Amino acid sequence: MQNLIQFIIKYGYLGLFLLLEAISFGMIVNYNQSQREIWINSAHLATSSINAESQKLKNYFRLTEINDSLALVNAELIEQIVNYKVYSKDNAYQKFVSKDTLPYKIIPAAVSTKTVGYRNNFFTINKGWNHGIMKDMGVISSNGIVGTIMETSKNFSKVLLINNQESLVSASIKGKGYFGNMRWGGVDYTKMMLEAIPKFAKVEIGDTIITSGYSTIFPKNMFIGTVSAFEIKEGSNNYQIEVDLYENVTLLDYVYIIDDEYHDELNNIISNSNLNE
Repeated sequence: MQNLIQFIIKYGYLGLFLLLEAISFGMIVNYNQSQREIWINSAHLATSSINAESQKLKNYFRLTEINDSLALVNAELIEQIVNYKVYSKDNAYQKFVSKDTLPYKIIPAAVSTKTVGYRNNFFTINKGWNHGIMKDMGVISSNGIVGTIMETSKNFSKVLLINNQESLVSASIKGKGYFGNMRWGGVDYTKMMLEAIPKFAKVEIGDTIITSGYSTIFPKNMFIGTVSAFEIKEGSNNYQIEVDLYENVTLLDYVYIIDDEYHDELNNIISNSNLNE
């Protein structure tokens, strides 16, 4: 009780002053039209500002949810684009795939860990065989190819990046029919080399490089990059072509896995053919 009395004695005048100030302010606002309008407008501005900051804070904590939602929408769009290419006149699938069937399904995934800066670079992603992911599935981004599934567990998978010296991608020059192998040079993550293009082919700076479709990993006509330089070394019958990749895979946070309905069937045919040779 004594402490309460001392507190009132010490801060009583200040409390009384603040109370009278509040009463005076209320009377001014209530009995003066212009001051009341100023107060209302100021209160609205303050409330709007507080609400905006509050929404920013809520959005920050919902970033993962928002990004997952955007990734799902992108996956649906990419799935439509990939399947549209199935029915192009130069795609072999057109001969035996019903248009009521979607041979390619696209599964979105987030990058969990990255191992880059080495000769053998890879990602791990937050989807595994529990989500339909299997070894040798192709991995892409919204801009181009990324790599290949090399290992899976129940909820995670390891992706062998195209920027890996063990990676080999069958690629072709768009509109020109020539195809060869894409390899990473081991230095620049934004560039790869296209080999085995014959020297009589007409190659130009800016030519678009796409997947050839001559593998069971990537569909035909997936974008890879553009020709930035080329040469024919003395004594060689083929070009050495430098390609600027559309996607810097080391910067990705979300990727998309291609689930090809006919992947296993085609692989079995190829394997049986090799055994019979």
